[in-house]
Amino acid sequence: MRILEAAERLFAERGYDRVTLAEIGAAAGLSRGAPGYLFGSKLELYQEVLGVLFDAREAVLREPWSALATARDDEVPERLRAAVRAYLEFLHGRPTFLAITEREALAGAPHIAGATRRSTSIEDALRTLSDRRGFRLSSALVVVLSVGMFPLVHRDTVLLPRGIDPADAEVLERHTVLVTDLVLAVIEGRAGI
Repeated sequence: MRILEAAERLFAERGYDRVTLAEIGAAAGLSRGAPGYLFGSKLELYQEVLGVLFDAREAVLREPWSALATARDDEVPERLRAAVRAYLEFLHGRPTFLAITEREALAGAPHIAGATRRSTSIEDALRTLSDRRGFRLSSALVVVLSVGMFPLVHRDTVLLPRGIDPADAEVLERHTVLVTDLVLAVIEGRAGI
């Protein structure tokens, strides 16, 4: 739906508080009142956008992270690498996900709680492995989420000024290896917080 696409783009660019329903309607090529008529309120539309984003993440991550959860111990490194790669490729391919979730984080996460429950593949897989292997789940999640997202969140402020483009295939591969190696260190009891 054009309204959801327009809303996702505008919320990513300007944040929830700096976008009006009228602007979303205009950006979608519809009347100013169309978003309110179809979604009720800006908050309901925003929550629908969050749901769409987390559903998209779950659709991409479900298979590789489920494969990790069922991996034999000798398969964990390879399957973890594939799961991490899928996550990083999703983040690269859907930059609005990062923009909106980072804006939410900076604002104290006032609207995101319900949407995050719609995408649990990463946590579910790591919890299954944690139950089996005895590592601290929170440490593995911190690595995947923070080390996975930071280079993309700070692409313009940290990486590009230093000549590092996180979208470059070689950089993406090194990023995948870094996150994988750090999570393996947690799984193997060599690291953790």
